[in-house]
Amino acid sequence: MKAVRIEAYQNMPCYRKASSFRLRETYPLPPYSTVIGMVHKACGFTGYHSMRISVQGEYCSTVNDIYTHYEFNPVPKGKTESKDYVERYNIGYYSKDNTHHRLNRGTGYHELLTDVRLLIHVCPDDESMVDAIYQGMLNPSYYPSLGRWEDLLRIDLVEKCEIYENIINNATFTLNRNAYIPVEFYKGNEFNYKITGTRYKINKRYTINPKTELRQWVEQIDVIYASPQSKIVKGAIYSKDSKGDAVFLT
Repeated sequence: MKAVRIEAYQNMPCYRKASSFRLRETYPLPPYSTVIGMVHKACGFTGYHSMRISVQGEYCSTVNDIYTHYEFNPVPKGKTESKDYVERYNIGYYSKDNTHHRLNRGTGYHELLTDVRLLIHVCPDDESMVDAIYQGMLNPSYYPSLGRWEDLLRIDLVEKCEIYENIINNATFTLNRNAYIPVEFYKGNEFNYKITGTRYKINKRYTINPKTELRQWVEQIDVIYASPQSKIVKGAIYSKDSKGDAVFLT
C-alpha cells in the first residue's frame, strides 16, 4: 500500500481542544482533521479526498501564553444605541448595511507545545493520488500550517513509502515516539498491544450543515495517546513503513 511519509517541525503550535474556552488547551499531537485539512490546502484540492492518516511525534514542554480575544455579540433589536448596550461592549463598528454593532476585546490564555517534531503518514484511498500529494507537499500552493493559521509547519522530509499491514510481531518492542493509536488496533487477543495512555476522541471528517452552514462532525476516531514506554508484545499484528517505523493508520 503506497503512502506519503512526512517529517516536520513546529516551534510553538496549539492544537486546540474544542471543549476548552477559558484556557485553550491543546492536544499533544495534531488531530486527524487538522492534518487532512493541511494536506488538502497545500495540494490545492478543491474537493474532499478520502485518506487514512497516521500521526506520531514528540515535544519538549508546554507553556501558557496570552492572546487577544474578540467576542462578537448578537445585535438586540432597538437597543443598538442604548447606553447600557454601548457600555457593555467596548468596541463599535458598522456593517455594510450601516447597522451599528458592538463587540468585546479582551485577553485569554492558550496552551502551547514547544519544539514539536512530527512523523505523519498520508495514505489516500485512491493510490493514484499519492503522486499528487507528494508533489503538493514538496511544492505547497499555500504555506502549510497545523493548528492556528500562524503555526507554520517546517517540512523537513517528504518521501513516498510502502505500508505493510498485518505483520505479526516476532518480539516485544516499544514505540519510538508518541502516537495516536486507534482503539480498534488493540481490541481482542489478535491486537494485544498492552498499551496504556490517555484516551481521546479525535475528529477526522465533517460535513457542512445546509441549514446552519456550520461544520458537523460525522467521523470521530477513538484513540489512545501512547508514549514510547508503551509495548507492542510478541505475536501482535501491526503495520510498518518501508523504513521500519510502526504506523497506525485510520
